[in-house]
Parts: sequence; structure tokens; C-alpha cells
Amino acid sequence: MIVRMIVENHGGRVDLESEVDRGTTVSVSLPLRAETVAEALAEDGVDPPEQPAVSSGVAFTP
Repeated sequence: MIVRMIVENHGGRVDLESEVDRGTTVSVSLPLRAETVAEALAEDGVDPPEQPAVSSGVAFTP
């Protein structure tokens, strides 16, 4: 519960998958900071998109 609250407050999500006799998989997704995306694109010589990008279902604008 604590992890889910922290992740969701940062715009992310927590997913759980469980199978009997196989175990549980916990996935945590957090959005990238727009500045990080813009810096990575600039390093590759690519202009950032004008429309918002989507990462893990969360929209952000660089």
C-alpha cells in the first residue's frame, strides 16, 4: 500500500501478476522527467516533439 501511494503520487503505477505455484511479479512504472527526455533527444541530435509524448500511460510535455 505504501509503495502504491508513493508511485501514484509521482504519476506512476504499480501492477501485480500472481500465479499459484509460480509466484508474483511486481512491476513499477514511473514517467520520465521532461528535461531528461529533451536532453536525451538533444544528445542524439533529434528535436523534441511538439506534441506531448506518452510514457507508461502518463502524458508529459518536454
